[in-house]
Amino acid sequence: MTKLSVKGIDKSFGDIVALHAVSFALEGREFLSLLGPSGCGKTTTLRLIAGFDRPDAGEILLDGKDILRVPPEKRHIGFVFQNYALFPHMSVTKNIAYGIRFNRHIDRKRRVGDLLELVGLRGFERRKPAELSAGQRQRVALARALAPTPQLLLLDEPLSALDAKLRESLRTQIRRIQRELRLSTIYVTHDQEEASSIADQVVLMKQGLLQQVDTARKLYDEPVNFFVADFLGVPPINKLYGTMLDGSFRFRDSEVCCEFPLRRAVQNGTDVIMAVRPESVIVPAGERKLKSLVLERYSIGKDELSLLSIEGQHMRAYISGDYPIHIGDPMEFSLKKKGVFLFDANTGERLS
Repeated sequence: MTKLSVKGIDKSFGDIVALHAVSFALEGREFLSLLGPSGCGKTTTLRLIAGFDRPDAGEILLDGKDILRVPPEKRHIGFVFQNYALFPHMSVTKNIAYGIRFNRHIDRKRRVGDLLELVGLRGFERRKPAELSAGQRQRVALARALAPTPQLLLLDEPLSALDAKLRESLRTQIRRIQRELRLSTIYVTHDQEEASSIADQVVLMKQGLLQQVDTARKLYDEPVNFFVADFLGVPPINKLYGTMLDGSFRFRDSEVCCEFPLRRAVQNGTDVIMAVRPESVIVPAGERKLKSLVLERYSIGKDELSLLSIEGQHMRAYISGDYPIHIGDPMEFSLKKKGVFLFDANTGERLS
């Protein structure tokens, strides 16, 4: 039951700060995802854990032991690369067995057979990588990483080059294999749906800084800042701009206000963003009604995604397809308490 602790990691490449003060922990048998936009430091973090690079400051502990001076091949860590990194001249069997070719304590034939069964590639033993589909090549790469029975498995955007249907199928297989082997795993992705669907914990990063660590549901429901709220959600969270007036949100260029329970006192005139999840709109309206104009309606199964204009700004809302409104109609609505947030427009700090 391998545990990993990353403490206060810094890493720069010349004048470029790749990571600053990054800390998180992976509990035994847990599936953790490093999530964030391109260039945020996800892969750099993974490479530091694997030992391919060294941090400028901080600690990396595996089961309580500092591994910074341990070479990569002795860390007992499996690594699956984004581009598969298979040997083109070798068969599937030889690719999988490559990492254990000098290990006399492992029955290589049996181990490869077990892994072929695990990843669903029985019958492909003699094929070369060029004779496999992209999904099959990725499964070979996964089996190769698992061959030495690692304590920790690292996957660097392993599905990014695959089409959507194949990605969904393979991530389900990866999660099944991780649970079956009870293997501590870190999975790098920029895809929020991918992270949300397979990870026990998500580490969300931006420009080398850790933003929030929690379950995907908590990140969605309780974002600590505007970046977290804006990064998660499809369609994206609505952003309505305004200023503070006596503890209320006042729409930009308008006298219309919304009351908010604030975490602290906020000075009048502070630029703020009211962020509203599309599913947080109540129709028909209850208390604290807001007025809007229906601009568009898009059918999405039993619900419809409507584009509304409110005080000169646009927002999207999920509204029942049975609700009798049409494009061009005025519509009153209310907001749920859940999925509605107030942020400082300059700092991104959550205010409500």
